[in-house]
This record gives sequence, C-alpha cells and structure tokens, in this order.
Amino acid sequence: MHIEHFKEFITLAELLNYSIAAEHLYLTQPVLSRHIIGLEKYLGVRLFSRSTQNVKLTAEGRFLYENLPAVVNRLDHLITRVKQTNNYEELSVTLGSPFYAVKDYLRDVPSHLKKHHANLDFKLVMDDPNDLIRYLYADKVDIIVVPNIPFSGSGNLVFFNLFDERLGILCNNKDPLAKRNEIDLKEIKGKTILSVESNYFDTMWKKVVDYCSELGFTPSNPILYNQIESVLMEINNSSAITIIGRHMRNATMYDVRFIPFSNDFCYRRISLCHKRDNNNPAIGILKSAFKERFSQKYETE
Repeated sequence: MHIEHFKEFITLAELLNYSIAAEHLYLTQPVLSRHIIGLEKYLGVRLFSRSTQNVKLTAEGRFLYENLPAVVNRLDHLITRVKQTNNYEELSVTLGSPFYAVKDYLRDVPSHLKKHHANLDFKLVMDDPNDLIRYLYADKVDIIVVPNIPFSGSGNLVFFNLFDERLGILCNNKDPLAKRNEIDLKEIKGKTILSVESNYFDTMWKKVVDYCSELGFTPSNPILYNQIESVLMEINNSSAITIIGRHMRNATMYDVRFIPFSNDFCYRRISLCHKRDNNNPAIGILKSAFKERFSQKYETE
C-alpha cells in the first residue's frame, strides 16, 4: 500500500467531502474513491460510512485518523534521513517566496536550516507569485510557497499544506475603512477593486464572487494590473481596494492598510509546492523544517 494513499485518507478524514478532498489533492473524485476503497480492503475495515448526504468516519476510521498523522510524519522524516545518508554533502535546494510574505510564510526556516543543516546549500528567491510559478516550471527553483489555488497546469504539482491565511483588503490609509480592525465582506459592495492578473487569479476571484453571492450581491469586476506594485501605487492615490492575504500588511512602504475580513470562510490555504517529478531529496528536508516551524498542520492567523 502506497504511503500517499494514507495521506489521502488523512485529507479526506479532515474534510469529510470527497469532492473537496479530491480538489485539494489534485485528484479526480473517482481516483480518490478507488484509493480509499483499496485502503479499506488492505486494512480489512470500513473507514468511512457514506450516504448521498454526507461522509462520516467509522470507529475504525476515527482511530486511524487520530493515530496516523504522527506515523506518516515520522515515516516522511525517516525517508528524508535515509536519502541524506550518502549524498548529504551534495544537497542543495532553491526556495521561492513572494517578497512581501517572507516574514509570514518562512518564519525562521532559513535560520533553522543554517543551524541544523549547515552543509545544505540553501538559496532563497523572492518575487511575485506569478513569476515564482514560471520559475518552478522552468526548473529555476525547486519549491515555492504559494496559495493552494488550482490553476492551469497545477495537476503536475505537489502541494504540501502549511496553514490558512486570512483574507482581507488593502485600502488607502485615508479611506474610512482604514480605521477598522476588521470588515465584513459585504462592505466591499460598490468599491472599485484592483488585482494582479495571474495564472491562478480566475480561480481565486471565482471564490470571492461565490462568497459575495452568498451574501446577496455581486462585487465590481476587478481592474487587472501586471504586478502588485502597480496595484499598491494606485491604491496609494485612490479609494480603490484589493483583496489579498494577510501577509500584505508588510507592504509598509506604501500608504495602505490591511484590514482582515471578519467572515469565517475568508481564508486561503498556503502551501509548499513543487513539481511532481522533482526527486531532489533536499525538498524533504525543507518540508520537515517547515513542519517543525508551524505548530499545526493548518494554522489560522
């Protein structure tokens, strides 16, 4: 039985929805179902009770879910250490991070690697998320930290989830909204919205529109720019806003302020992402370092 099937079980046990779990795993729902059925046959027990309405863990499934993550994490760590045994001196890895997100997304991982993996040649590339994805496909970086949002070609990538980042708006400091500690999503109704055109923008914007529809309105169509600096400069001199992750509060060189949404659903998942065919063993070291730095699998800011 492949270890990835056990990892798929953990994801499904967390989400209790085949469609959503398959989306997070970048699998089709039939493939995920087949893997879970195979796992049940291998173990000789039912892990989930299924109906047309919902999916629930059985008692055996609950026991496995409560004990499996620690075992899988330990096995991942063991595999990484084995891969290091003969070629540790030659290991190198290049990590890409959005430049405004280094503080939130990386924490002290670079210093941790320097302290505990002194022979690892670690390089950091900071750029716009859209460019980081291009670098990944061009093999200019091994792994990147980006929002886990499906986009064209993402089926060829592996995502290792880190935490959930709160969404909110960036607005001009003179905007009345800037005095708020948080806002409701419905308060963006009628606001001019700016964004960066990217290969995962359409998916993210669709989610925003769906959220707004649930609240009874349709947001204004966004004005798209090529880079985030153009968006920030425009907000700096207007009443427009952009919908963005919490890390953009670090854009302190502009006259803007980040205000988080108060709505429970306004989050996006941040993940490590690498090409499925990249077998660089140093990627395992990097994943282990991130896992140690983040106290929970998914951390809500």
